[in-house]
Amino acid sequence: MLSAALTLKGNRTTLACTRLSSFRSLPALRYPSRQRCRYQSHSTVAIEENTHTLPHIHSIPVNTVRAEADQALHSYTPLSGKLEPIRIVRLPDVKPNEPRESGKFADHQLAEQMAVMYACLNTGDMERARRIFITLHKNNPDDMLILGNIKMHNSFIESYMNASPSPRTKDALKWFESLSKYKVKPDLTSFAILIRGFIKYVFATVIHA
Repeated sequence: MLSAALTLKGNRTTLACTRLSSFRSLPALRYPSRQRCRYQSHSTVAIEENTHTLPHIHSIPVNTVRAEADQALHSYTPLSGKLEPIRIVRLPDVKPNEPRESGKFADHQLAEQMAVMYACLNTGDMERARRIFITLHKNNPDDMLILGNIKMHNSFIESYMNASPSPRTKDALKWFESLSKYKVKPDLTSFAILIRGFIKYVFATVIHA
């Protein structure tokens, strides 16, 4: 029994020596040196300094950008001239039972020609309006006896008086004198247009003198 105890004690001693030798054979742990720690600390400080030296970019507020965009969108240059109000041209109705044997224009063609003539009067293209008027009387004399009333002639006289830069008084008087040729009598509106046109002509002459 004593020999068994000595054998067990010897085995424990051998096992302890084996563990100690194996532990010594392991590679030693490496700790960072002071020089490396000092280098890392200096590099961190350098990075922080470089970060602080970067230029700061100011962000533009969204409201400012929207305000500038709205201003650019709604900004415009006003026109120097003044637009005249739109004038509605009403054509006289042609009765279907009226004779049209002598007419060379159909109903829709006659209405189109008259619409173009009134458009030329509104835009100041007097020469073209006069040519259309003469053509209508030449090709449709019976129709123009009804359609070519004093209102149409007053439109021509008024357009001559409203011509720019100064009223065309001679052309207006010439048209007024030709009313008897078309078997049309002047009315109060005809004389009012002439008087107003001559007053406008006098003022324009005095201003430019």
